[in-house]
Amino acid sequence: MLKKIVIKKIGTRFFLGFFCGMLLWRCTSEVDLPPLKGKRESVTVEDEFSMEHQKVDSKKRIPMSAYSVCVPGEWLQYYCNSQHKLPALGFSGHSQCKILPKVHQLYVENFACQGAAPSPVFWSGCVYILKGLKLYQGHLKKGKFFLLHEIDLSEIRQDMDPDSMGGIAVLPSGIAFLTMGSSELVSLCLKKRKILWRKSLEFPAEGAPVLGKNIVVCVTRRNQTLAFDQKNGTLLWTHQGAVEDLSLWGGSSSAISKGIVISHYSSNQVVALAEKTGDLLWTQNFAISKMNREKIPHQKASPVCVDELVYVVTHSNVACLGIRSGETLWQWPIGGYHTPLVLGDFLFFVDQNGVLSRVNRYTGEVYWTQILPKHAQEQWNVWIGPWYINHRLLLWRYDGLMICVNPFFYSQDCENLKKSAIEAWVSLGHPLSASGVLLRDGIVLHSDDGGILSWLVTP
Repeated sequence: MLKKIVIKKIGTRFFLGFFCGMLLWRCTSEVDLPPLKGKRESVTVEDEFSMEHQKVDSKKRIPMSAYSVCVPGEWLQYYCNSQHKLPALGFSGHSQCKILPKVHQLYVENFACQGAAPSPVFWSGCVYILKGLKLYQGHLKKGKFFLLHEIDLSEIRQDMDPDSMGGIAVLPSGIAFLTMGSSELVSLCLKKRKILWRKSLEFPAEGAPVLGKNIVVCVTRRNQTLAFDQKNGTLLWTHQGAVEDLSLWGGSSSAISKGIVISHYSSNQVVALAEKTGDLLWTQNFAISKMNREKIPHQKASPVCVDELVYVVTHSNVACLGIRSGETLWQWPIGGYHTPLVLGDFLFFVDQNGVLSRVNRYTGEVYWTQILPKHAQEQWNVWIGPWYINHRLLLWRYDGLMICVNPFFYSQDCENLKKSAIEAWVSLGHPLSASGVLLRDGIVLHSDDGGILSWLVTP
């Protein structure tokens, strides 16, 4: 009898143990989910994308020809128009390497505060540098910057975001428009050094304003495009793009061409708005690719309008769009940080991997690439440029490294032992996050540590 009771208890315990084990296994293992209602999105695993691997066969590459031009007498700034199309500049007959200074040829003036530094501008023989709530006016003599006036823009406002760059746009008449970290747009007469009007913005405008026909347009950190009357600052129209929970440091400017305002927001949204009314004409929403999702974008790439085309560099795409329809003509799944350069039939840009590429701007075919030097600390691996001066490309890295690249270089055969198009480089020793201003006899850069860097470039 006792033996039967023991066997019965053992059987019961075995059954309960087996039942509990199956229940625990069922809870911890994967279960078949019921099918989703509607369309299920397919998830794809992306391989690491590189422009280096996209080059067309060497027989199909179109050679690049040199652009021989003269330096104009005055530049408002290197990005000197509302289309953001860079001019091709040159000092014919001289070596581009002379544009790069030696350390002893570099002049540094330290009178500005530290923080994100927008590009200087040039008007009527003077260079204007915006830093914080002050505008510094000076001139260049034999490659050295001399301070003439310090213009206080604060009035009663003293609060500002030190990470908000802002910028300057100047009319030929000398009326300047400034976006500042104090969340303001200010109109200033440079000749009289007098503020004409100022308008408060809901959020800071990260990039420089752009000028249209009687309007000034700026883009705020919260993806708003605002248009104001140039004469009195009246708000004419606004557009609100997709809003992100996290505001990104950086910011681009709009482009204006053929009565259309093109804005590129930090949410990877590109919109076209009517210049007169602000009506939405079209919108493109570029997805953020998996490999770029975790990268911190220092996005300052403004749209570039050339003829009937718009070129945009987003967090994860480089694309060519029709300016009137928004149709995507071609694109590459790689992002970048700064405004690309259009030269003839080609588009030059630096992607997030630090690769400088030359592509056919009509088809997107990759003809030429150059891997740029990498810094040991990833935070400095952001490149500014390129500029095209005297048939060479100039680029700056965030830590102050400046390089000269030969865009005509090809390493097509085994007899060519030179594998790099980089011809020269110099460390300026100061962090940079914006481009500079090019004059007839010098270059002026504005560093993030408050330095005004300048040097003589005339051979």
